[in-house]
Amino acid sequence: MLRKMNFNNISRDLDKTYLFEFSEFNGCLISFCRINSDSCWFASEQSDRFVLLLRGNLVIIMENDVIQLEENEGVFIPKGILYKPETTDTASILIIESKPVWKE
Repeated sequence: MLRKMNFNNISRDLDKTYLFEFSEFNGCLISFCRINSDSCWFASEQSDRFVLLLRGNLVIIMENDVIQLEENEGVFIPKGILYKPETTDTASILIIESKPVWKE
C-alpha cells in the first residue's frame, strides 16, 4: 500500500533529536532525522550514507573536512567516516543507506 509522508508535519511534531526509519527500498533504509544544536558523532561501519538537508542549516564536521549544506543540498558519506552534524537551530534531514546485515 502506498502512503504519503509529510516531513514538515513530522518535524513539527518532534521536540528533540529523533531518527525515524520509515521505509525500505531495494535493500536501503530511508530515514528522516531531526537534529537539534546538541548533536553527537556518528559513523556507519556497514554502509555508505547519503544525507539530504530538507530544512534548516547544517554543517557536517569530519576529521579533515567541513561541509556546509543549505536546504535541498546533500552529501555522500563513505562508510567508516566519523562525522558530526551541527546546526545553529534545528535541521531536518533525509538519510539513505544500505540496510545493515547483522552477523551472529
